[in-house]
Amino acid sequence: MSKRKHIRRKILFIFTVFMFVLFASKTYEQYLEYTQINGKVNQLKISIEEEKNKQIEFLKQKEYYKTDEYIEETAREKYGLIKEDEELFIIQ
Repeated sequence: MSKRKHIRRKILFIFTVFMFVLFASKTYEQYLEYTQINGKVNQLKISIEEEKNKQIEFLKQKEYYKTDEYIEETAREKYGLIKEDEELFIIQ
């Protein structure tokens, strides 16, 4: 084998190894980025679920505020009101 062919093969081998290392490092970088983004997505899904649960609780609370039970409870506790047929006893 001539010296030129031997040098060409070495250069080709080194180039191939270099390209493989470059490809592997880029693939690993993309994997790390994917993992990071996937973690953020999962975190956001959890946050969305928590916010949906809060929204449901607020809607339930809103509906409760519209009930006669809440209005009566507020009138008694905050304003000290009583119904016509009730008597108020203050114990000290």
